[in-house]
Amino acid sequence: CLAHGVGMVITAQLAPVLCRKKGEMKILKMALLIAVTAALVLLIAGALHAPLPVIMVPLFVSVSMIGLIGPCASTLAMQGQGNLAGSASALIGMSLFLLGAISTPLTGINGTSAFSMALVIFVCYALACMAFRLVRRTR
Repeated sequence: CLAHGVGMVITAQLAPVLCRKKGEMKILKMALLIAVTAALVLLIAGALHAPLPVIMVPLFVSVSMIGLIGPCASTLAMQGQGNLAGSASALIGMSLFLLGAISTPLTGINGTSAFSMALVIFVCYALACMAFRLVRRTR
């Protein structure tokens, strides 16, 4: 949907401005919280077979947060890599494609529905939140 792409572009444009003001860690934490909350609302709406407009709002919010999460997470991951920055960047890019390839077919396991899509989105964001907490503790 064009609107989702526009949402990601807008948040990606806001990312450097927000990160300069608040820092990558705070913006990433906020974006993950918004994304997982929107994904939970989307999951509930999908389970209740809500009408399309009700599905589209939390979907828009959860997808738009990718524009904040991606740059902030990449920036934090690349800090301190020095001579390994190219390899680290390649690993991040490969991981995105690999995780996309794994998660995409999962949306169709229980048939194609808003609920199955929402479940995969929610699980992915929940895992991202857990990874964030784990990495944050080790720093």
